[in-house]
Amino acid sequence: MYTKMVQDRINKELAKIDYVYDEIDGSLLREMFEKINDQCGSSYHYLCEIANRLTPNASKIVLEYFDRFHSEGVRAFLLPQLLYDKNFPDARIILNGYLRFKNSPEYISGKDKPSSAYIYVRYDNALKKLKPKKLKTELESFVAYPRDVIYLPFTMRMLASWKSSAVEAQLGRYFNPTKITAQEFGLPEDSADFFPPVSSMRKELLFFAIAASVYYPSRENIANVQKYLVSDDQNLRMAAQKAIKKIYPK
Repeated sequence: MYTKMVQDRINKELAKIDYVYDEIDGSLLREMFEKINDQCGSSYHYLCEIANRLTPNASKIVLEYFDRFHSEGVRAFLLPQLLYDKNFPDARIILNGYLRFKNSPEYISGKDKPSSAYIYVRYDNALKKLKPKKLKTELESFVAYPRDVIYLPFTMRMLASWKSSAVEAQLGRYFNPTKITAQEFGLPEDSADFFPPVSSMRKELLFFAIAASVYYPSRENIANVQKYLVSDDQNLRMAAQKAIKKIYPK
């Protein structure tokens, strides 16, 4: 017997409102669920169930199917279960998944396309959880791309804490986000109707620069942070105060 909340999610999945996938992925999901239910004693029938109710020992089976799904959304919803059991075999699987997403039509959300936030947030959480230092060089390749910095905030701050030279090299650029063009975000112009909007992304880059500067307290970076101690934007002001306290602890 499903709760009202779960039944509502199932109804939306059946109506292709949420948890959307085509017949090919639907067939793969049914095959995967049958194997998980048989081996783990679960009762999965819908993607929304496995996305919200994790089962011990199911991760190995999910891993068998993960790369076979062609829907970016399906793989994203499976990420928490994929990482649920200990001893995840190789973080490169997650990195490759994000690269597939980055090169897919879902990477940039538009007026006629749903937000892809639920996809990149899950990849960011997965990389943060795994802390794959052996993939530091590959992760550093994202630092030069403003949209990836915004999509992977936990991962970027993790890289900063690793004293990444790639992060340090970009801080001056991200302290001046108004100079970053819409094209660098993958959009045609500042006023383009996409999510997140250009103005929001520029601001997020500034938050990243302020937070990351704690690990690279050069005279220039400190001066850039101090500018925002008197910002009219309360959130920027608080971020700058927090950074300065870390740079100059009592």
